[in-house]
Amino acid sequence: VSYEMKDGKIGYIEVTQFIDNTADQFSKAIDDLKGQGMTSLIVDTRDNGGGLVDTCVDMCSEFVPEGDLVVYIQDKNGGRTDYKSNSSRSVDMPIVILINENTASASEIMTGCLRDYGLAKTVGTKTFGKGIVQNIFPLSVGTAVKFTVAKYYLPKGDCIHEQGIEPDLKVEMTDEEKKAALDSEAKDKQMQTKNRSSAQSLSFLNQDGKKQWTKSSPSGVTKRRKWSVSSHADGLVSTHQTDWTRNGRLKKSFSRRILP
Repeated sequence: VSYEMKDGKIGYIEVTQFIDNTADQFSKAIDDLKGQGMTSLIVDTRDNGGGLVDTCVDMCSEFVPEGDLVVYIQDKNGGRTDYKSNSSRSVDMPIVILINENTASASEIMTGCLRDYGLAKTVGTKTFGKGIVQNIFPLSVGTAVKFTVAKYYLPKGDCIHEQGIEPDLKVEMTDEEKKAALDSEAKDKQMQTKNRSSAQSLSFLNQDGKKQWTKSSPSGVTKRRKWSVSSHADGLVSTHQTDWTRNGRLKKSFSRRILP
């Protein structure tokens, strides 16, 4: 996890993987940015191939009210395991999640969960579409067996396996633009604030600038936050939309996880 404060009190957190210490680092990043006066947040999950389910749930718990469903897993026999928010903490501000074609698995759980509750908007390109749970068992000869045991479902009941998540605001980049963006943020099309008209179409804050909670449809989701436009969210949305390629970082762990 790496983070910094952008102009306009916009917090920026990049998450490259979901491993044992990621949730703790993520929580500390949020606390530090809030201490600096953060009023809106960008979470960058581009090229994040996923990781541990429990870590993902802990991170979603920073935003989703305690006890609400984050994701559930269902096997071929219909057996279901629910993963619910386990924290009373709640980040209450406009949020944008940056996604691309390499955003997969646990990254998609986080993206889809916050999307389903109306807690965040997404910017970038369609995600990979990895919606299965796989276990890895080491063998005595130094090899291992990986097999699929279940599928995971987002709070509203969607399974995104081989489907992916479409962004609220689509911004594509060529390979040349991606390379240029690695050297200069000013060349990152998904990190700019020039296209304000597109940002305004996303409705982050209500007309009166106040946050509003509404009941959702009977799909297992209990609450949904609606945002419409403010000056912060306006910059926030257009400030993040790039398909960075960061050498496809992926850490493997021999525990239950969602693997890309």
